[in-house]
Amino acid sequence: MKKSIHLIKLAAALAAGFSVNATAHTPGCADVVWSAELLESTPTIANHCLELIERGGEWFAKIQVKIVRHGANSTVVRYREPDGSWGDPERVYPQRGFKAEIGDEEVSISKTVEGQELNVYASSQGGENFTIPMLAGTELVPVPAEDVVEE
Repeated sequence: MKKSIHLIKLAAALAAGFSVNATAHTPGCADVVWSAELLESTPTIANHCLELIERGGEWFAKIQVKIVRHGANSTVVRYREPDGSWGDPERVYPQRGFKAEIGDEEVSISKTVEGQELNVYASSQGGENFTIPMLAGTELVPVPAEDVVEE
């Protein structure tokens, strides 16, 4: 009887000796590694990420912009900074046909008005835009033997 109790305790201690390597916090903008392609088209995106949002198993980086003016193939915007202020105007080149979802409507970016504020969500798209290395996988990490307590 005593031997079986010790074996059960030892088995429980060994099972407890392995834990999933998980983080204690939700990932944030500082945890993102941006793709070279996205950094080429939007070099300052890392400075404008406000938060990461997970929906349906996919991560999105939330960015806020205020429309300054539209050009022939570009739009001048001000990005909301993490401290809540608006940054200096920057020229961006949205893809042809880029649409903003406002309420239940899709609106061409060129139809937005000066001063209008928009939330923009950059999708991780399977690593195409960014990755979050801390979520790349979990692994079993053994606890050193000296941490296993036997009675």
